[in-house]
Amino acid sequence: MLLDSTLDPVIDEAQRRGERAAAEAGRSDARDNIVSELLSLTVCDPACGSGHFLVAAARRIAKRVAAVREHTPEPTPESVRHALHEVIARCVYGVDLNPMAVELAKVSLWMEALEPGKALGFLDAHVKLGNGLIGATPALLRGGIPEQAFKVVEGDDKSVASDWLKRNKLEHEGVYMLDAALDEQVRVTNDKFASELRHVVERDNDPTAKLGRVRAFAERYRTWQESPTYVNALHITDAWCAAFMWEKTGDAPAPVTQRVFLSLQNSEGEGALQETHQEIVRLSREYQFFHWHLEFPDVFGVPDDSLAAVAVDPVTGWAGGFDCVLGNPPWEKVDFKDQEYFSIVKPSLARISGTARREAIKIWSSENPEQADLYHTARRRVKSSFLFFGQSGAFPFVGRGLTVKGVNFLQTDQLFAERFVSITAPHGRIGAVVPTQIATGASAQFLFQDLTNRSAVKHLYDFENGKRERIFPAVHASYQFALISLTGPGISEAAARFAFFLGHPDEITDREAVFRLTPEEISLINPNSGTLPVFRTRRDADLMVDIHRKSPVLRNRTRSSENAWNVEFKRLFDMTDDFSLFHNRETLEAQGWKLKGNTFVRDDQRMLALHEGRMGHQFTHRFADSVSSTEPSQADLDNPDFLTLPEYWVAEPVVQERLESRKMPPTSALLGHRRVARATDERTSIAAIIPWGAASYGWIISEGPKINHLPALAAMYNSFVFDYALRNSLTQPSVPQGVSEQLPAPQPTVVALFSSFITSRVLELTYTACDMKGFACDLADEGSPFRHGSCKS
Repeated sequence: MLLDSTLDPVIDEAQRRGERAAAEAGRSDARDNIVSELLSLTVCDPACGSGHFLVAAARRIAKRVAAVREHTPEPTPESVRHALHEVIARCVYGVDLNPMAVELAKVSLWMEALEPGKALGFLDAHVKLGNGLIGATPALLRGGIPEQAFKVVEGDDKSVASDWLKRNKLEHEGVYMLDAALDEQVRVTNDKFASELRHVVERDNDPTAKLGRVRAFAERYRTWQESPTYVNALHITDAWCAAFMWEKTGDAPAPVTQRVFLSLQNSEGEGALQETHQEIVRLSREYQFFHWHLEFPDVFGVPDDSLAAVAVDPVTGWAGGFDCVLGNPPWEKVDFKDQEYFSIVKPSLARISGTARREAIKIWSSENPEQADLYHTARRRVKSSFLFFGQSGAFPFVGRGLTVKGVNFLQTDQLFAERFVSITAPHGRIGAVVPTQIATGASAQFLFQDLTNRSAVKHLYDFENGKRERIFPAVHASYQFALISLTGPGISEAAARFAFFLGHPDEITDREAVFRLTPEEISLINPNSGTLPVFRTRRDADLMVDIHRKSPVLRNRTRSSENAWNVEFKRLFDMTDDFSLFHNRETLEAQGWKLKGNTFVRDDQRMLALHEGRMGHQFTHRFADSVSSTEPSQADLDNPDFLTLPEYWVAEPVVQERLESRKMPPTSALLGHRRVARATDERTSIAAIIPWGAASYGWIISEGPKINHLPALAAMYNSFVFDYALRNSLTQPSVPQGVSEQLPAPQPTVVALFSSFITSRVLELTYTACDMKGFACDLADEGSPFRHGSCKS
């Protein structure tokens, strides 16, 4: 399916180019021109594994080559095999971090390329070992060593890092640039390497004809690869990456600062100490740095004057790229998990959790210093990689995702997706199998926003892994992944095709399951994040577009003036970060506090109930006790003095200070909607007006609205339309604050026409207990609480 939408258009365009070239040359037979264009295509899998995508792509290109040569859509197996031999030698490129995977990929390609009378081809120039995510681009190199390289990671000395940062800044300013021979500009052109490599390749037009010619080709490539100028170029680029991975301690080798980096332009590298050179080499081997424009100079062009070259991508600093990039990259977090590490090294430690495990690891480290060094090295490798991914500028969109509130992780699949985009030619195409969060999650929102803004999305088909059968047996049945097809920056798609919650590829033919959305419609529905809304059917998509055309989102952050309700969603107390502020019943009673209602008092002090999300439901804050989750009886609810009990209490001055620091005009009540929710629940959007006081992050609090706006907002949050919109926006069992902001909401001027009708009914549903009397008074209701079930019809 991915090959149909990604590779086939590239092959078709190559054939059209060949036909045009033949027509311009006045040739009636275009076969040679078409075959030449097809064999010049470049297809890459940056995380190739054992080479499945590369083999499939090679087969498809080879069949077209054979079909053109034989003038038939179904060429003979012999002609396809001959074409496969040529295609694998010229067209396919792969990279992987695992040495075994690289060798398996080569074997897979060799098996496909077997042709009687021919030797196995030399694939080392196209299938390479390396980390396709960690490398420098010409644009980054020209900027020199950035200050972000000196940020502290685990194991670093802050004072050392600070000193090196200051030195680097001064060197950027030229204070230490006393060496007249020191270049001020980093040379990054690869024109010479591209020319040399072409000479290596084109010297023999049939290098696999005999085994000796294969060996000669390999020897020529090795000679080029080991040439001093090429090795020095790699060393310079390695040094840039190494700056991020450098251990910042007093015992570490002298670091790569700006002056050292510039001194490496001299092939002798006299401006750097030998220990610095050695550490660059060591780190390069440890992290497997991979610099695309140096590894494949025949694919990426870096001219002398990149600013003057029109075709150069200003983000990367190179021109060109692959015609097609395909892949199923790893679906992992960039995170070091002690439990996973010790499940192999020391299983007994893996079975311990939390603080106890950390203490046990300290003891184990002191008893096993050599193994502890390996453990800390492994942790540091992940932490340093995280720094590089997030701060180096190599991933401007995914790295920017870390600035989004609540995002503190990186996904390798999202990093690879951005890498796929950066190495694709302007008129190339991309096909990938990645978790659906690339389009719906906050961490990749800037990447997907860029893709939609330039109409680069052709299709995204989301699958629930075990809905009908386990597509990926080792992955959880409920996990969602997507087949995504993208275009290079030189191509745009008028409207993308989407489908969600599919169980099998054959469901893509269901007209009700697949829908189209234009970039403008995606921006209309999710203007803040630019992420993809999740619709189960085409009818849902059409209906939500119509709703959003009539009612703007609750808060449009792209337009500061569009927040008519003055709503900002906030958390008051976090169950983890604020846990030290919480007191349980047993502790308070032991300290002499007395419970009155659901408030503890002692002398003139008060401990206020911490309202958790599970304690409330639509229009009521008395849905259940926090600890037992027992729902009250009808008799309880009819009693206005009855109050549900929380698990924790918070001192009144702490609550007062927290609320005063927020933009909370009402002092009698808070409006919240429950954070824990699922699209499959009976009701997804659950909101209530709760007493002024403490609320856990189980409630997302609406900060800012006036008291007379709370009833209208509560009614809106609990409405079927709002609930329907939220269901179509959720991809996880909780409501991100950013999702709530992008739900459609009628403007206050529209709701004002029905204000008295709405306010009176919300008040009857809400003011059923004495602790809501202040809220009722603020709405000019001086009466006693309404009895549960006695509201007006």
